[in-house]
Amino acid sequence: MKPSAWIVNARPFGGAPADVRVAGATIDAILPHGERQPAPGDTVIDGAFGLLPGFVEGHTHLDKTRWGMRGIATRWGRD
Repeated sequence: MKPSAWIVNARPFGGAPADVRVAGATIDAILPHGERQPAPGDTVIDGAFGLLPGFVEGHTHLDKTRWGMRGIATRWGRD
């Protein structure tokens, strides 16, 4: 089994302390703190810094959309 990374003693969304196991780029398990110990060779990170959900890059350029701009495409010479 490949080594995993553990974020221990994290408080997801401010809740009870938990240990999060990450395998590759995937969260493999979220367990109550101390329920299971990392295997030898696993990376252990102290989660006291906090734990945030994954970020989604969801910005848009309103000057390049047609949302709420009826007829703007015609003014730019497009349909």
